[in-house]
Amino acid sequence: MATISKDAIGSETIITVSMGGEEFQCKGIIVEQMNWLEVFHYEKWSETVLPKFTENQTFKPSKLEMTQGETTPPKHLTEADLISLMDKNGIGTDATIHEHIKHV
Repeated sequence: MATISKDAIGSETIITVSMGGEEFQCKGIIVEQMNWLEVFHYEKWSETVLPKFTENQTFKPSKLEMTQGETTPPKHLTEADLISLMDKNGIGTDATIHEHIKHV
């Protein structure tokens, strides 16, 4: 049903806030017309739901928090992921990909 449904319509919102000499940014998608997304429940356009703002609109934050944390390294690529990325970027051929992996 999703393949014969109308296209979903949405817009990306990028909110940039300057506060205390620092600049913060968040992004989200506003889905304006769900269409095929109503049928195909396995697809989500965005986990981040943002309110609609107009350009240069000002707002007063309801809460500001400073939290402490640590960065974490990205997960290691599996061999299948690495082969997929190499293929996507034109690195090696089917015959040479495994030789490249040995040297990484």
